[in-house]
Amino acid sequence: MFTSRFQIVPLSLILISGTLGACSNPEIDQTRDGVNDPYETLNRATYSVNRAIDTVALRPAAQLFGAIVPKDIQPLMRNAADNLGTPKNAVNHLLQGDPKDALGSTMRFAINSTLGLGGLFDPASEFGLAANETDFGETLSIMGAQEGAYVVLPVFGPSNGRDAAGTVIDFFLDPMGQLTGSDAQIALGVRATGIIATRHQFGDTIDSILYDSADGYAQSRLLFLQNRRFSLGIADDDMGEDPFGLDTDGF
Repeated sequence: MFTSRFQIVPLSLILISGTLGACSNPEIDQTRDGVNDPYETLNRATYSVNRAIDTVALRPAAQLFGAIVPKDIQPLMRNAADNLGTPKNAVNHLLQGDPKDALGSTMRFAINSTLGLGGLFDPASEFGLAANETDFGETLSIMGAQEGAYVVLPVFGPSNGRDAAGTVIDFFLDPMGQLTGSDAQIALGVRATGIIATRHQFGDTIDSILYDSADGYAQSRLLFLQNRRFSLGIADDDMGEDPFGLDTDGF
């Protein structure tokens, strides 16, 4: 599976480069807030579907998680899920021309997967190997790809043309994709639990956007774009700090 995925990458890159080229002009179809959102009608429909999924599944699961899992155990669930993303970080650091961080992520994964009992604990940070999250969207940004139009992906939520392409490529580049059988099922379970744990952790903030805001779509769009630009180090005249006020490495 791992080999076949890598064989598909070149074709995917060709297809995605065309998509990025089509949406690379940030001056097209902007809203009055300066947001490039030419697909707003479709995006709002997808947002509504995602909100419904949260209402019937993710939010209740997060509430149940918070009720039955002890508070001192909850961070361990997020740690284990984060650990599974470390090999992807290593691959992207290498593609970004940063072998030091690629090696650091590799060592971090090895230490936390063994001494950290499958990533439940984080001894790597005690050894000076802090988490350094990245993805192929950032890799594309470093390569010079433009942000592109704002899009809302089914299930995945807010994104843009560049990051949507990165999400697809990350699927093929992630070394954890070589897992099969029971190992793959365990990894899927750990990642699903991590999503639920994160939904519980930031439940109040997410609920305020999805259910208490006059226009949750517009608010989530603004927060995503500001937070993403901040994480990539892209200057924004109206933003001097992380707009979420959160450590996004902890997601």
